[in-house]
Amino acid sequence: MFRMCCKTVVYCKKYLLEHCNTLLLRERRLIPGTIWAMLVADITWSIAMSKNLVTAFLLNLFLGMFASQWTFADDLTGILIVELSGLKDATGDVYIAVYNSEDDWLSEDAVFASEKVAIADALDGELVRTELQLPLDDYALTVFYDADGDGELNTNFIGIPKEPFAMSNNAVAKFGPPKYDEAVFTLGAEPLIQHIVIQTLE
Repeated sequence: MFRMCCKTVVYCKKYLLEHCNTLLLRERRLIPGTIWAMLVADITWSIAMSKNLVTAFLLNLFLGMFASQWTFADDLTGILIVELSGLKDATGDVYIAVYNSEDDWLSEDAVFASEKVAIADALDGELVRTELQLPLDDYALTVFYDADGDGELNTNFIGIPKEPFAMSNNAVAKFGPPKYDEAVFTLGAEPLIQHIVIQTLE
């Protein structure tokens, strides 16, 4: 009986790791809760149908211990490194806004995250460099240099920025602001660098 229990645990561990690693490589993130639940149900049902109740019981026990130590995708974060050029001789602050939805893109009231960066503290050679820790997801950034120190992006009467600004992927405005899909990028488990050139349109 003891030998059978050990073999069962080893088999379950091997099965889970093989399937989990496949999903990890494909999705670059750990298994979401719904997929995990489906995997557990599938294995348990298959063994239960074999009428091996002892094996099914041991499997459920093993899965319970395994799941208690599992970290789901919603809890994972990645490192976004933002490198800004064009601010070597500037003083003051840079503001970064993070968006994670096309519907919220460029809305001041729907920013997913924001960061105020002091240029003097973040200057590294000719670059202003900062890091953001964010959940694994798709994002787009807007960045502006607060030249007058009022904490707001100043624009002219038709909405064109009067202060140096930029967007992720260095998306360029053409008869209007860049679209979300021009600025969006995917943050995965590996650190990602967004090198952005600050520019002035006026």
